[in-house]
Amino acid sequence: MRNPIIVIIVMNLVREFTAIPLNSSCQEKSCTNPVLMPLTDNVNAPLVAKLDMSEINRQLKTFIESAIEIRMEERRERIRDELSNNTTELLQLLVEEKAARLNESRSLSELKSELQSLRMQQTNVVSSLEQRNRDQLLLSSRVNTVFDRTATNESKVGFTVCVHANAAKIDGGSQILFDSVRSNYGVDVSSLNTSGNFTCTKTGLYLTSATIRSKTNSAYFAIYQNDYAIVYGYTAEHDKTDTFQHSGTIQCVISLSQGDVISVKPWKTIEVNAWSCLTVVMVK
Repeated sequence: MRNPIIVIIVMNLVREFTAIPLNSSCQEKSCTNPVLMPLTDNVNAPLVAKLDMSEINRQLKTFIESAIEIRMEERRERIRDELSNNTTELLQLLVEEKAARLNESRSLSELKSELQSLRMQQTNVVSSLEQRNRDQLLLSSRVNTVFDRTATNESKVGFTVCVHANAAKIDGGSQILFDSVRSNYGVDVSSLNTSGNFTCTKTGLYLTSATIRSKTNSAYFAIYQNDYAIVYGYTAEHDKTDTFQHSGTIQCVISLSQGDVISVKPWKTIEVNAWSCLTVVMVK
C-alpha cells in the first residue's frame, strides 16, 4: 500500500510546479533556495517540507539547454542542407545558362557561316546567270545576224545576162535573146534565153541597163516595160570608111510590180553581136 505522505508530497510538488509562471526565470541564488511546501497529514495536522531544488534545477537547465542545442543543431543542419541544395540548384542553373549561351554562341557562329556560304553561292549563281545571259545575247545576236544575212540575200534581186555569139539577126520589134548568164541573185532568168523577157517576181524599184554591140549602122533599140518603151538608144553611125562594130548603152529606173515584164527590142532589124548585155538590179 502506498504511503499517503509520499503521495501528498508528490501531488503538492506537481501543484507547486504548475503554479510557477512560465515566464519566470531562475537567476543568481534564487535557483538554489529551498522550496517550502505546506503539507498535512492524514488527520489534517500541518506539516512543512523543505525541498532542495538546486539539483533538479541544474538537471532541468542542462536538459533544456541540451534540447535547445539539439533543436538548434537540427535547424542549422536543415539550413545547411537547404543552402547546399539551393547552391547545387544555383550552380546547376548557372551551368545550364552557360551551356545555353555557349550553344547560342555556337548557333550564331554556325548561322553566320551558313549565311556567308549562302551569300557566296548566291554570288556564284548570279555570276553564272549573268554569264549565261551574255552568252544568250551573243548567240541571239549571231542568230539575228544570220537571219539578217539570209533575209538580205533573199531580198537581193539582180542579174546580168549577155549574148555570147556574133552576127545574130534580130527583127525590129522582137525581143533580143540573152543566152549567157554572167551573174544572178534571187531570180529566174531562164526565160531571157527563150523569150527574151524578164518577169518581175518582187515588187520594187529597179535600175535597168542595156548595152547593144552591133555592126549595123545606127542600130536603134529600147528598154520596154511590158509593151511600153521606157528609154531609147542606138549605136554610132557609120561613115563610108567605118564599118566596125559599135556599142550603145541606155539606162533607166523603173518601178516594177509582180508580173511586169522587162525586155530589149530593136526598132529595125539589126545585127546583135557578143557582149551585148542586159543588167537589172533591184535597188529598193
